[in-house]
Amino acid sequence: MTPKVFQIGLNTTGTRSIFKLFKRSGYKSVHWSKGLLAEDIAAKSKTGEVPLTDWDDTVLFTDIESVHTT
Repeated sequence: MTPKVFQIGLNTTGTRSIFKLFKRSGYKSVHWSKGLLAEDIAAKSKTGEVPLTDWDDTVLFTDIESVHTT
């Protein structure tokens, strides 16, 4: 299994910079992904499935949030 790194922080705390650093260093990384990361974690947690299996070979996850307006 690929080791995972989760950068947890508020907006404008360097999440994109850390993402770019990992990408340039050759590590598969995901930044926000239009809320899909957060939605995957929430949905699979509710059903008891393992979250983030679609990103199994990804090392870094940043900006794990989903915002919906109604």
